[in-house]
Amino acid sequence: MRSMLVSMKSGGPRRSNALAQPAARGHGHSVPRTPASARVAAVALRVRLESFCAALEHATSLRVVAVTYRDYAALLDSVSARKVDLAWLPPLMAVRAVEERVATPLLMPVRDGSSVFWSVLFCRRIALSAH
Repeated sequence: MRSMLVSMKSGGPRRSNALAQPAARGHGHSVPRTPASARVAAVALRVRLESFCAALEHATSLRVVAVTYRDYAALLDSVSARKVDLAWLPPLMAVRAVEERVATPLLMPVRDGSSVFWSVLFCRRIALSAH
């Protein structure tokens, strides 16, 4: 049986102990997340990935193996090196993969009826005043 490698960023604990999670409903600030809660989130993500791989294996009759990476750079490097067959990439990494001609978008999420991704860039005040 042929194999397919499916990959995504793991979402596990990062170097900092003060990890951010989405703001609670009605609050405009992030709530610090502990390394323990980050590990729980990583396990939940891994369970969803394994479930996706099982469904993909059933649909394709291929052996599907889940692979996770600690950061997006390693994930994109793996895609560029053709080490994985299918990857869930965040918007910036997806654009880079398409620009480098190492990946072709197949699916995109639709949330609340929209496939548009919004993002905000933040910087420290001193960074703006220095220029």
